[in-house]
Amino acid sequence: MVGMSDALRHRATQPRRVDAESEPLRLLHVHAHPDDESSKGAATTAKYVAEGVKVVVATCTGGERGSILNPKLDSPENAAAIATLRAAEMQRAAAILGIDQVWLGFEDSGLPEGIRCRTCHRAASPSKTWTRPPGPWSG
Repeated sequence: MVGMSDALRHRATQPRRVDAESEPLRLLHVHAHPDDESSKGAATTAKYVAEGVKVVVATCTGGERGSILNPKLDSPENAAAIATLRAAEMQRAAAILGIDQVWLGFEDSGLPEGIRCRTCHRAASPSKTWTRPPGPWSG
């Protein structure tokens, strides 16, 4: 795995991809939970970052109702602190991937249709938006 300093150094030396108006391309990923940016599209994200695209990940919830799937980490202490652990994991993933990340602040498993998604979209002003369709597998 490329170290954080190597990834950031590589990113800084790459020409930025631009749109028709010579503005840098921007990609907004919208995910339900922290860790979705790593398990659902990290290689594609890394490709775009390496090509100079500014990537912003909007994380809708804190993942506070998630499960701990690794038996070595599944403890009552970790279960009680899952939102804090997931926030720390998200911060580390953002550093490794070379992305910006914003929290939308919704409760896990309670994401309503909301103004925050539109506000985040306007603030990021993306060239493209990447998300997943609703469905039983969408989290």
